[in-house]
Amino acid sequence: MRANVTIKDVAEESGVSVATVSRVLSGKSASEKAKLQVYTAIKKLHYTPNGLARSLRSKQNRVVAVLVSDVRNPYFGLLAHGLQTSLAESGYAMIIGNASENFEQQEQFLHQALEHRVDGMILVIQSRHSSALKQVQRAGVPVVFVDRTMDGYEVPTVDSDAYPGIREALIHLQGLGHKRIGMVLGPEHTSTTQQRLQAFQEVGAELGLETVVDPKPTGEEHSVALMQELLEANVSAAIIAYTPRLWPILSYLGKQGIHVPQDLSIIGYDDLPIMEHLNPPLTTINQDIEQMSSLAVEELQKLISGEEAQSLHLPTSLILRKSTARAK
Repeated sequence: MRANVTIKDVAEESGVSVATVSRVLSGKSASEKAKLQVYTAIKKLHYTPNGLARSLRSKQNRVVAVLVSDVRNPYFGLLAHGLQTSLAESGYAMIIGNASENFEQQEQFLHQALEHRVDGMILVIQSRHSSALKQVQRAGVPVVFVDRTMDGYEVPTVDSDAYPGIREALIHLQGLGHKRIGMVLGPEHTSTTQQRLQAFQEVGAELGLETVVDPKPTGEEHSVALMQELLEANVSAAIIAYTPRLWPILSYLGKQGIHVPQDLSIIGYDDLPIMEHLNPPLTTINQDIEQMSSLAVEELQKLISGEEAQSLHLPTSLILRKSTARAK
């Protein structure tokens, strides 16, 4: 018999997720097969659920607060959908908030979510000190960051590693003869922007490429101006590393008679369903939104159940279509 058997041990022994074990233990819906696997593992491991944890679970509202940074960005709409689906499968309802990339709106939502006595929070956090988040932590509410992280907070994070996808993209463009490549970034205060910039510059230097980027991106209304700067810098290819900037840039290029990929190769970020239906279909750096959502919920479930959670960084990848061509 093992000492200090945990719910994670039961999950590993039974071959199901921690969330499924939690549902079985709390009497929530689960398949008969899953129940048999869990109870067999419990018997084998002599697992005894912690009385305090069961007591706390019995007082749960079965509600989780989710904050996304901007619902106008289709990526965050898909992320919210993935989180809602995973939460529902675990027996939780979801309260969703939209920060609109605005720090004050984030703080207001966190205070309101705390007042609603939610069981946990999954946050796409704004990357600066948050007094509201400190209050949430003092109240003992379990928190998981998703997509973005923030220094100074001991919070498990489920996000994407920009390096693999950006490396694939730059190697692909280099193979097509591109030597001077630009990048258009998103909001400068976010961890995702900073990592994408760092990956672009570091990998570009390793490959001997000239990389052109504005290190201090302005608002979305300046997307076209950023593209104009890259064209003036004579780039032959560009990575648009923030989807809301993609649409005005593609429109501008079309109006200027600049053809993709004949005149300029373009790679987008986030493989949204629409990307394969554009003309031409867009090559993109993809983040696995479905897996990110599922793992974020699973890590939050661990915290709610009194278990330790971990940070997970999922690799990005390049999806090739027809928006890149040989450099002239």
